[in-house]
Amino acid sequence: MNVSSSSRNGLALKKKLINPAPSRKEHQPPPQQQQLKPEEPQKPTPQISNEEINVQLLENQNCSPYRYMHEKLTDRMQGALDEQIEYFIKLFKKCYSDKEIFDPSRPNQEPITTVGRVCCDSEGKLNTGSIVLETSQSLGRRRRVRLSLREVQSFSLFPGQIIAVDGINITGNVLDVSKIYKLPLLPMPVTSTAEIMSYNYGKARLNGEEMTVIVAAGPFTTESNLNFEPFAQLMENMKSIRPDVLILMGPFIETDHTLIKSGEIDYTLENIFSRFISYPIRHFIKSSPASQIIMIPSVKDITHYDTVFPQPPFEQASINSLGLPQGVIFYPNPAQFRVNEIVFGVGANEIISHLSGAECQRNITTERMIQLCRHVLEQQSFYPIFPPYGGVNLSLTHSDRLKLEILPDVLILPSRHLQYFVKVVEGVLCINPASLAKNTFVKMTVKPINRDGAKNEQVQHQIKERTKVEIIKI
Repeated sequence: MNVSSSSRNGLALKKKLINPAPSRKEHQPPPQQQQLKPEEPQKPTPQISNEEINVQLLENQNCSPYRYMHEKLTDRMQGALDEQIEYFIKLFKKCYSDKEIFDPSRPNQEPITTVGRVCCDSEGKLNTGSIVLETSQSLGRRRRVRLSLREVQSFSLFPGQIIAVDGINITGNVLDVSKIYKLPLLPMPVTSTAEIMSYNYGKARLNGEEMTVIVAAGPFTTESNLNFEPFAQLMENMKSIRPDVLILMGPFIETDHTLIKSGEIDYTLENIFSRFISYPIRHFIKSSPASQIIMIPSVKDITHYDTVFPQPPFEQASINSLGLPQGVIFYPNPAQFRVNEIVFGVGANEIISHLSGAECQRNITTERMIQLCRHVLEQQSFYPIFPPYGGVNLSLTHSDRLKLEILPDVLILPSRHLQYFVKVVEGVLCINPASLAKNTFVKMTVKPINRDGAKNEQVQHQIKERTKVEIIKI
């Protein structure tokens, strides 16, 4: 994997001038946007392909809308939390078949192995004096036991994390931990060589050319105005790059934007979105019709009807009212999908910065961003923290939509609060593009797989070896 940071990427960017205080008339969408007729509601399309690029949700991904508040809160929470612990108990037993799992809350004169959820028994941030382990209903009737980590040389823990440990609980009050296990990971994705060759070398496909993927995350305008100048520059840049795939992650218009919160706008949110987001996208599609555009919302999107995570895609009524063109692919947040053979995992909910704030650790020598990304991969979840951090509205009813189905080739976890980064973690290319409001986006250039001596068999995709990643500054 090659990683570089460049300014403008050698491209001549034309700076589109947008006055800070345009009149009402100037803020109206262009004529062709005003003339858009509402389309008949239709179900989101999980798979879209052109001649060169195939974009497809993973098999068990659900793209349909869903609603909340249909179950009792306690039933919803406890059932989902128990399922998570039981899942990892089965996973642990499969990997360590010689180990028996015991209830850690019972007094025991001999060391035992157990699995449970890390919890904090006091107000404030998790610390070594407040760590308790919660059991599932079937293992220990959800009882909690305090953990003593005096004998553990290094650890990295956070509330909600499922862990497997060895320890001894002589009194029934404290489990003296001697070992924290490294949980087994999901497998990497594989594809038949014949299928990869078809994507990479087929005459109607890439025909041996490199594939370009652009990744940009919101906010797409600065805090001082709603002119969306960074987004205008991005889309101007796209006319030169003409990527095969453009992945746009919200928030597109942020709920917490200063002008939105203060009410200092004299035009509708639909007009803002239509002019500054939809209109540039529409023009880009005209100039580069072969490019695939994927849009993924954020819980901070004021134009999205749901602010609960996990989050469904933009619904058809919103797509119509916002003037978004046909051909754009709308996926949920988080989303797991393939671009040709490459598996992407995308979660737009600040999980990396939340893990950084919630973590309690000792003597961790691993680079911090690598450690935080590893938590997501080991916990097999786009949001493994519980209770959720920083006021996140987390729906445990739909927690199955947070689960990683497989280790992705590329994991995109944008954070506006942390420096952009590109890391390889357990073979996964982990990327934080930061936010476009801070003038950065990511360009991925993927070389075709080497076909010399290739046999028709199931193979991993070698994305970290085939991919050059650039942090582009606009």
